[in-house]
Amino acid sequence: MGHPPLEFSDCYSDSPDFRERLKCYENELEKTNKFLKDVIKDGNNVINAIKEYSLGVQKFSQTLQSFQFDFIGDTLTDDEMNIAESFREFAGLLQDVEEGRMMLVQNACDLLIKPLEKFRKEQIGFTKTRNHFESTREEMEELMKRMKGSTQICIRHSQQATMEGYLYVQEKWALGVSWIKYYCKYFKDNKQFIMMPVEQKTGTKQTTAHLTLKSCVRRKTDSTDKRFCFDIETNERCSPVLLQAISEVNRKQWMEAMDGKEPVS
Repeated sequence: MGHPPLEFSDCYSDSPDFRERLKCYENELEKTNKFLKDVIKDGNNVINAIKEYSLGVQKFSQTLQSFQFDFIGDTLTDDEMNIAESFREFAGLLQDVEEGRMMLVQNACDLLIKPLEKFRKEQIGFTKTRNHFESTREEMEELMKRMKGSTQICIRHSQQATMEGYLYVQEKWALGVSWIKYYCKYFKDNKQFIMMPVEQKTGTKQTTAHLTLKSCVRRKTDSTDKRFCFDIETNERCSPVLLQAISEVNRKQWMEAMDGKEPVS
């Protein structure tokens, strides 16, 4: 069964769905790596067994080829000559068969086992992946910085979210306040705001929340001990929801997507 493609834009958003797809790819690579290891191991075992068998046959052929009758008189009898000739012919046939067998074994080694081992090490092995990661990390980090520094909102197709990413949500409990990490999506067409929990608290079961946005207002810096915060009002909740973005640029992006306003002085 095929897997959905991994897009760089999904890597940037790092959504739970993307992580799940990435995990599927990792599991598939591990399964493929194990399968190739087993194929290579079993193939080498078969090749070694064939080589051992072939050596035994060739030794037998040489024994037949070198056989000679000890005789009395000047010459061998007709039966003795026929037997010796049969041994030599049979030895020659065995030698031809084993030469063909060894060519087949060598082809299997050169055209199957070695390419599979090379592919496994270079394309699937963790060492190759690590080296590739090191060689491209700086380039990707620079690209990520440019993307994070952009103040533009990526307006997507109607069936996709206008804005999505990780936000921290303030939740009040009987014993105090906590900040819970959610992966959030906002659909501007119908003002739907979806919060998917990514960190489960011990003893509680958090579920995805579907809210309808009424308004969005930037939170004043001096009104909270957290940076990059903004409030949203929704139809489903009687009090505003306090959200924290991952950066000032990210907060501006969320507020722009939600038509957010500045707080009243």
